[in-house]
Order: sequence, then structure tokens, then C-alpha cells
Amino acid sequence: MPHWQEDITDPIEGGTLRFFWNDAGLTHVHHVKHPSKASPNATACTGELLVRFPAIQNILDGRPAAIESLSFALHGTVFQQSVWKALADIPYGTTVSYRDLAAKLGRPDAVRAVAGACGANPVPRLLPCHRVIASNGTLGGFIWGLPYKRALLAREQRNAIAHAA
Repeated sequence: MPHWQEDITDPIEGGTLRFFWNDAGLTHVHHVKHPSKASPNATACTGELLVRFPAIQNILDGRPAAIESLSFALHGTVFQQSVWKALADIPYGTTVSYRDLAAKLGRPDAVRAVAGACGANPVPRLLPCHRVIASNGTLGGFIWGLPYKRALLAREQRNAIAHAA
């Protein structure tokens, strides 16, 4: 199956977001500080990503997006897939704890496994694992670092208030 990639400037902290997809949907997103040449396993594109997946523009602009309009082709365990699906249900501008997410999945003792699945999320920003925090209110972790997570959450909370007004 053919794969494509496209680089988009990251509006949060510079660098580049490199999106990968195939005919079935988005497969992963990388945060690249210093973009290099295209992956040898993907065809580089320009302008195709936002045509095929227009909701990504809202996400990049910090606006609520219809995540359900995005198609994904993600590889993970059944449990990881259930966590990633649940991430899409977390409302824009809000957070939930790893414990709350585990309980929602009917696995209240799987808090660490939920955190691990969030950390393995191949499409951060699109499936919003940054909206999941520790039960004590601290940020927990994020694949692209806590400053990035902090910036994403602050931006969403500001924009949620602005959209509600």
C-alpha cells in the first residue's frame, strides 16, 4: 500500500509536524525540529494533506475539530486502540485523568496501561492524548515534552473560552 507524507510548520513551538498516511487513513505524526529529506518509505507531498483531511487545519489553528471526520490506520494492541478511540471523545478545552479514562474503559485498575497507550499514540495532536493528565492535577507525560503539552492545553483552554463567549 502506498504511503505519503507532508510537512507542515508547527504553530506551537516551531519546527515541523510531519504527517504520514496511506489509502486507509492517517498512520502517524512526528514532531521534527530539523526536517531532513523525506522518509524512503513515503512519497513526499505538498498541499495534499489538508485537502484529504481538512479537519487538521482546525487542529493546527487551535480550533475545535471534528476528529470523527478523520480516518486513521493505526497499529496497536486492542487495548491501545480502545484508549486511542476514547481520546477522541475528550471535549476540546478540557482534561481528564488517566484514572478517569481507565474507568471509562471499564478497566479502573489499568491506569498505568492507559498512560502507556497515551504515550504510544502514533498521532499526537490529532487524537488528543495531551488532554489526559495525572489524577493529582499534574500534567503527567507527553511524547513531545511537557512544555509542548502545557502550551497545547493553555491554547485550547483560551480558545474554548473565546468560542463560548
